Amino acid sequence: MLLTLPGPSALNPSAVDGFGNAWHRRGWPKMPISGVMSINAVAGLARAAPMLLLASLIAALPGIATAETWGDYAYAQDGFAVSAPTKPQFSSGVTPGLNGDPDIDTRVYAIADGDNYYSVTVSRLRRPLRDLALALRNAERSFATHGQITDRRSISQGGISGFALEVILPPASNKSPEGILMKVRYFATASMAWAIVAGWPKGKPPADYQRFLDSFRFVTR
Repeated sequence: MLLTLPGPSALNPSAVDGFGNAWHRRGWPKMPISGVMSINAVAGLARAAPMLLLASLIAALPGIATAETWGDYAYAQDGFAVSAPTKPQFSSGVTPGLNGDPDIDTRVYAIADGDNYYSVTVSRLRRPLRDLALALRNAERSFATHGQITDRRSISQGGISGFALEVILPPASNKSPEGILMKVRYFATASMAWAIVAGWPKGKPPADYQRFLDSFRFVTR
């Protein structure tokens, strides 16, 4: 399966070089940094947030040192805090809205820890959504177009609704013969969304992935 992501303008240019090759060398599906993935969604949030979630995984480039101890990292400007094996690498950009949808400001916090990936992608709309429930349904459907959803449940935290998914992406190399497993938690309001991801070659789960997912929490300034 060949997936496409937003063009380089949607991400920090300094993080673009080598994305596809770095991802593929680690045994993850090949994802060229060109074109726009077509998702049938009524709002820019539903169209772009899962797409940018996948982009955030690529943003975790090789060379980030694996830490022996975890730390807590708070980003009040984006409304969240999380525990992680090392400080997340940050990138940001703007995804243009399509068909009258508002542009989306995106902020990606990503980590590469060996063959494992952790990320939080924050999407902020410049105009609030009119139908949040429909946007959430379309965001969930977009994951199914790129992999097999093997588990799904509704979730809520701090009064903000969302969903949790387990998604299996197809294998890309002998490093991931059974595919890539992603654990996703996705929360959204009418103007913001948070996509929290832990991913690894299927059958080789990192010991602390649940710690990362469970540590996500909403914070205020």
